[in-house]
Amino acid sequence: MARTTVVVFGLSSPCAAQSNEPKRVLILSQEDLTWPAYRLIDENARATLRTGSPEGILIFSEHLDRVHFPDPGFQEQQIAWIQQKYANAKLDLVIGVADVPTNIFPGVLVLHVGTDPLKNRPAPSASLKEVTTIWIELDARKTLEIARRLQPNARLVVVIGSSSPTGQNLLDQVREQISGDPNHLPVTYLTNLAMPEIYEKVAALGPESLVLYVSFARDVNGRQFISTEVMSRINAVSKAPVYVVLETNVGLGAVGGYVTSFAELGKQAGEMGLQMLSGKHPEDAVARSEYLFDWRQLQRWKIPESALPSGSVVLFRQRTVWESYKWYILAAILLCLLETLLLLSLLWQRGEKRKVEATLVERLTYEKLLSDLSAQFISLPEDQVDVNVEQALGRIAEFLKMDRVTLFEFSPDKTELRSAFSWTGEGTTPAPTSVKAADLPWWRIRLLRGEVAFASDRNDLPEEALPEREFFQRMGILSAATVPLKVGGEIDGAISFISTKRRVTWTKDLLNRIRVLGEVFWNALQRKRSMQALLASQAVLRESEERFRLVADTAPVLIWMSGKDKLCTFFNQGWLSFTGRSMEQESGEGWVIGVHPEDIQRCLRTYSASFDARAPFEMEYRLRRFDGEFRWIVDYGTPRFESDGTFCGYIGSAVDITERKTSEESLHTLSGRLIHAQEQERARIAREVHDDFSQRLALLGIGLGQLWKELPESQVEQRTGVLEILKGTKEMSSDLHSLSHQLHSSKLELVGLVSALNGLCKEMSEKYKIEIHFTKSGSLPKITKDVELCLFRVTQEALGNVVKHSQSKSAQVELGANSMGVSLRIKDAGRGFEPNLSNPAAGIGLVGMRERLRLVGGRLSVKSVLLRGTEIIAEIPQVASSHRVLSA
Repeated sequence: MARTTVVVFGLSSPCAAQSNEPKRVLILSQEDLTWPAYRLIDENARATLRTGSPEGILIFSEHLDRVHFPDPGFQEQQIAWIQQKYANAKLDLVIGVADVPTNIFPGVLVLHVGTDPLKNRPAPSASLKEVTTIWIELDARKTLEIARRLQPNARLVVVIGSSSPTGQNLLDQVREQISGDPNHLPVTYLTNLAMPEIYEKVAALGPESLVLYVSFARDVNGRQFISTEVMSRINAVSKAPVYVVLETNVGLGAVGGYVTSFAELGKQAGEMGLQMLSGKHPEDAVARSEYLFDWRQLQRWKIPESALPSGSVVLFRQRTVWESYKWYILAAILLCLLETLLLLSLLWQRGEKRKVEATLVERLTYEKLLSDLSAQFISLPEDQVDVNVEQALGRIAEFLKMDRVTLFEFSPDKTELRSAFSWTGEGTTPAPTSVKAADLPWWRIRLLRGEVAFASDRNDLPEEALPEREFFQRMGILSAATVPLKVGGEIDGAISFISTKRRVTWTKDLLNRIRVLGEVFWNALQRKRSMQALLASQAVLRESEERFRLVADTAPVLIWMSGKDKLCTFFNQGWLSFTGRSMEQESGEGWVIGVHPEDIQRCLRTYSASFDARAPFEMEYRLRRFDGEFRWIVDYGTPRFESDGTFCGYIGSAVDITERKTSEESLHTLSGRLIHAQEQERARIAREVHDDFSQRLALLGIGLGQLWKELPESQVEQRTGVLEILKGTKEMSSDLHSLSHQLHSSKLELVGLVSALNGLCKEMSEKYKIEIHFTKSGSLPKITKDVELCLFRVTQEALGNVVKHSQSKSAQVELGANSMGVSLRIKDAGRGFEPNLSNPAAGIGLVGMRERLRLVGGRLSVKSVLLRGTEIIAEIPQVASSHRVLSA
């Protein structure tokens, strides 16, 4: 090794100590970091300094390159350049390695690591505040002692050293230690020779000799070398074992020895540098050494490890077959068990997935039922409301598995519940026509407070509900729930759900569902009454305006009237009480003030367009109540005509639907969260399968491959068995990768929708042997991640249905884009089906696709003809695809 000096400079003034700036350290080396010794010192000093400086530290590196460019003039220029470069750097610490000057930065602390055998410290200077030294002190005597013990037949010691300054210092230490040993063997020094001559002499040595390699950076002709490269060449030509005193030469062919560790030297320099940075003044120290040997050379020279000194470190040890492959052997033995556990885990995950899907199917089925009922009753003529209510009650009862569903109305004094509509299952007692308050006092009080009254088991009712328990016993009721219904804030009725054959657990979600369903019916009945009141008002209006106003004021809805000029001329007392304003304030366009700012333009457009077309209209908007709260109302407008057909304006009625809207929004939000939760669960399972099981199977496959190679060719049966297990492992790994991709496509996140869809089509085409063609038309606009995921899942579900049900040999996937938005078309020529979502065969597929598209503002259309194929089209408008975000 070249002469090694580590210099650390650090300002120790109180101002510097209190500075918040990070400490600055310069590591100044004799040679660059391609020299192993300097690299080890630099790396370990840096790591130690950074670990010990949590507040932060800046570390710089420079080198002088003395071996390759020893010219004094050049070295002076190097030093001057470094001084100029760091003149304003305000260094706190400089670490100089090997033959470097110690007074390059006046006024800075110095930590010097040297190889001077006499331990001569650098000459003191008035510009140096303090110098601390770490000495590299070789112990060649210990190396030779262990060499003689390991090679008892040795008769000659050959020492190889360099004539460079640092190499000469190390060689002088070795010479002094050998000469001081009275029992040493004869010694030959190969130093002041040309490198080829040294190689020639080493090649002529026999096993009765020992080679002690110190370092070599320059020969007698001035040729420069890297010491570790010389060590490798000497090992190649030597027929005698080589021992060393420096760590960097172990592993290059040397047996080993008592060596100085440059890694430990770097740590030691970093530790002492930290002490100096903190204001301490450490004493001079000696570099740490240890016994270090190469296991491969011990085997080469037939040296047993038991002969090594206690505490020796042996490197490059080659493990036995059992040590190398014991885990793979055990893995092969336990492979069947692991496969069983893996399959059980996958089955459990599939079961959990099915549970989530079943819950989602049930949720989507309910929402479709709710949507169908809402759409049905909104557009239903008043004369058909009664018949459809009874049929709809039956649909609800079958969906919820109830034995009886009854819609009650409260008597004007709220002391009696009167049955308005009822559905009763087979074998169940019909609902009573009326229920007195005395029969259900506790139940009635809860309903009038606006609370849901329910009991999962009649025996669970509290003591104060004893009349209810007796009533349920008498009527054969096991479980019951009754939801209060109100319009405009007043409780007017209730809907009751009865089970006589099974116990029903009334969860919060289930109670919310039945509340919303009840309000659908109640709103329909209220709309019927409103329209009846409206028609009655129109008839009265023809007879007398005053009589109309009287009837309108007593109607349980909000009524308004306008003239031919589109300006409102009348509002009934219900409207005025709702808004808390006078007739004068509301007349004309005054009513617009109470409409929510976000709804005004839409309302006026609907009103004006219908007025010009003389057509009835229906619209929903938010209207400010007297207490300042905005309430959702549904407003129905009907044109008025004289007996001769002359148009004379509009008359309309409105009903408060806030509770229904709130419930619907909650359900839609919950639906979005369910889909979001499902995607998160799919991603979690996919990551677990890919990052855990796939990686473990990959490692298992590598181990089995190594085991197969290690088994002798004579063991044909064992090799065949291992090969079969390896094949099964690869197939299982491939299946897991496919499952992970199916659950969560990483391509969608990395390369975008187009590439992900193209990859999905190719993957399913190869896997299921079906031709799937993917095409793209138009320039795809910027769409959100939620829209990309929605379109990907729709494609995945649709292609899955093609594979499972269509029996088609081909399919087409087309992704299109234009100024209107984004469209996706999946078409096959298979067996086709009846696209009816009420059909259980439709499963979660079409229902799930519709719900996903609804959540991002899109819509799904299905065209299918038996024996002629199916076409599924998903469309998302431009605005929705750019701004809509999946509810979570």
